[in-house]
Amino acid sequence: MTNLHPASSSSPIAGAPVLECPAGRWWLCALLGLILLAGGIFLLWNVVAASIVTAIFFSAALVVAGVFQIIHAFSARGWGSLVLSAIIGVLLVAGGFMFAANPLATSLGLTLGIAAVILVSGVVRLVLAFRHWSDYGWVLLASGIVGIVFGVVLFAGFPWSGLVLPGLLLGIDMVMHGLWWLALGFLVRRPRGGMLASA
Repeated sequence: MTNLHPASSSSPIAGAPVLECPAGRWWLCALLGLILLAGGIFLLWNVVAASIVTAIFFSAALVVAGVFQIIHAFSARGWGSLVLSAIIGVLLVAGGFMFAANPLATSLGLTLGIAAVILVSGVVRLVLAFRHWSDYGWVLLASGIVGIVFGVVLFAGFPWSGLVLPGLLLGIDMVMHGLWWLALGFLVRRPRGGMLASA
């Protein structure tokens, strides 16, 4: 026998809030998505300026992390832990201000760091590919080769790559994030069935 009953208010099919997007205010999520999407496209159109902005954000993050580290130091037990934690915090704050004073150099440094991580990651994936060849190792092999090539290209194109890569990554991230919020808004807006059939 089949019974029809109203969908539970906690069910997503009934139009309940999805993540942080209220069903009745779907346009807020869509608006946020459009803003992020527009910002990402703007950054991709101005990658050099975006790279400098990325460097400034990175510097600010270091300062904030350093301040919290210093505050946390006073909750540490023992003078040794307190002093060590405070020194780390001071170094983070000092490094943040130093990087903020020369965001262009910071952008170049970030690029070198990213290139090194990608290159080393590619080599590790090559090793793992041959160790796990029976478990779709060819996928790891292809991924490792791409990573190594990308890392080499970044190093070969330095310092010009340092003017482009951080801003490019930030722009792509904002575009993808904006598309996600936009899709989420329209997903919540879409009419949903109010009745469920259950056996």
